[in-house]
Amino acid sequence: MKFNKFSIIQALAIVLMLGACADEPLPFETFEDLQKGAVSRLLADDGGSFFFTDPDNSAFSFTLEYFDEEDGANIASNEWFVRHRNNVTGTVSEEVMVASVSSFGANAKSGLPEATFNITMNESLAALGLTISDLNGGDDLIFDGYIVMIDGRRFGPDNTGSNLQGNNGFDGRFRFIKPLLCDSDLAGVYLATTTGTSTDGCCPDETTVETEITLTQTGDGQYTVSDWSGGLYFKWYEVYGISADTDLTQTLIDACGNITIAEFTEPFGETASATGSFDFETAVLTYQWVNGYGDQGVVILTPKG
Repeated sequence: MKFNKFSIIQALAIVLMLGACADEPLPFETFEDLQKGAVSRLLADDGGSFFFTDPDNSAFSFTLEYFDEEDGANIASNEWFVRHRNNVTGTVSEEVMVASVSSFGANAKSGLPEATFNITMNESLAALGLTISDLNGGDDLIFDGYIVMIDGRRFGPDNTGSNLQGNNGFDGRFRFIKPLLCDSDLAGVYLATTTGTSTDGCCPDETTVETEITLTQTGDGQYTVSDWSGGLYFKWYEVYGISADTDLTQTLIDACGNITIAEFTEPFGETASATGSFDFETAVLTYQWVNGYGDQGVVILTPKG
């Protein structure tokens, strides 16, 4: 991790100078001239899981509410497509439609159009032309939704702003990712041995720390890890304000022994993520994390006791 306070000050000075020198504001489109789209907001999600070991009983359901400039009147349909991501080869299949709604109900509170979807693992595989023998535990099925307007325009995960997708105040929803899970029982206290390197001048040498990490189960194959850095952030960055009060919890997913911590924002504003594996014979869990600064660490979790 690297900080450059002088560059921030210089950038602020440049912004102020530009503002002082501007003669006239640049022209911009008025709201009336802008192209307006549509969004879907998540109202309910049952959190259903897909199990590699039990496809016949794997499904998930969710309810969406829709909005456009005419309170949803210009929305023709909502289509959902599925892709298979093989996490052994890294390949991703072409997307195929798995569900579509063109007749909407009305939300009891807002009056806006709404629809409920129930998608099973078996119908998803049938749409893809796959059977369970074509999959690996830990693969992903990726579901992307597209709102289709009466005039043919389409709005989905690739042309909708991130401020609407997943925002706590709105929770626009155009994508679900369902890992193929196995039965998982990783909850408990672990002894963590973590080795890593920092790109910051405070910590130029390779560092190894030992600490205790707790995994708390929150769902099927889903856990909260008490310190995703495995103790390295507390060791390295106390000088920058990291303390016992700093929240370093993240969600860890166990998909048939494949361990992931999906991309998130670490305390200094950069992205970070982790991948690893669980050894079924030794019960040792290992993952490697890396952040946007280039800091990285390998966390080895051994069950305590």
